[in-house]
Amino acid sequence: MCQPNVRRPETLGCTPCSQLAWAGRTWPNPSVRPEDLRAFARRDWPRVARAKLAYWTKQYEEHAAAPSLRAAAALRAHVVRFARDSLQAQRALDLADHVTLKRRIDAARLGFHH
Repeated sequence: MCQPNVRRPETLGCTPCSQLAWAGRTWPNPSVRPEDLRAFARRDWPRVARAKLAYWTKQYEEHAAAPSLRAAAALRAHVVRFARDSLQAQRALDLADHVTLKRRIDAARLGFHH
């Protein structure tokens, strides 16, 4: 018998999404089915919490802090990359705004000198 594992929903007593019957209803996001949402909401959340705790306890016992440190490093790298990309996008928008403003000032200046 499988041990409860938060990565394998079938071991938590809920029906895997792949086995849920599609009722053919229209839904705002076709990749999210109403049945899946109901199954998710009906999960035994205390059992899920215990399974997560057991999983991470075992990971820590077997691998010390390495998985947590890898996860933290990956999260940090993602945040840094996102922030950098976001800053670069903001700078590009700022530059475009400055160029537009400069052209308008130049046009206005020419209008005053003629």
